Amino acid sequence: MKFDPEVNPILEKISSTTSPEETRDFAFEQGILFYKRKKFFETHEIFEFQWKKEKDEFKLFLQALIQISIAMNKIFVNPNLVGAKSQSEKAVSKLKDLLEKNFFTDTGKNFTKNLILNLESLIFKLDRNQDLDLYQEFSFEFEYKKLIKEI
Repeated sequence: MKFDPEVNPILEKISSTTSPEETRDFAFEQGILFYKRKKFFETHEIFEFQWKKEKDEFKLFLQALIQISIAMNKIFVNPNLVGAKSQSEKAVSKLKDLLEKNFFTDTGKNFTKNLILNLESLIFKLDRNQDLDLYQEFSFEFEYKKLIKEI
C-alpha cells in the first residue's frame, strides 16, 4: 500500500520491531500530532500499524482511536456520513467495553466518558443531518500513560 511520504518513515519505525512497548510512545506521539493537523487518514494508519502489534485491552483502545480517526476523515476529508456514523458507533461500543474492564485510571475514565458523550452527540447530529463543526470536541490532547492502568 502506498502512503503519504511524510508517514512512510513513521510506519517503518513502528514496523521495525514486533515489540509493542518499543514503539508505543512514538506511535501515540506521532498519531496525535497528525490528528491535530487534521490528517485523519494518516493518524489512522499510524495507529493501525501499532494496533497490529498490541494485545488485549490496549489493542481494543487503539482500535477505538482508529475508528474515531476514520470517522473524522469521513466527515472532514472524504465525506461519507453513513460511514462516519458507523465508525463512531463502533468506537463508542469499544470504549464502553474498556470502561467495564477497568482498563482506565480515574483520569482515563473521565476522558473516556467525555469522549463517549462527544461521539454520541456526533451520532445524534449525523442521524439528523445537523451541523458537524465538531473538531474541537474531538481533541486528542492526552497522554495515554495517564489514561490507562499499568500494562
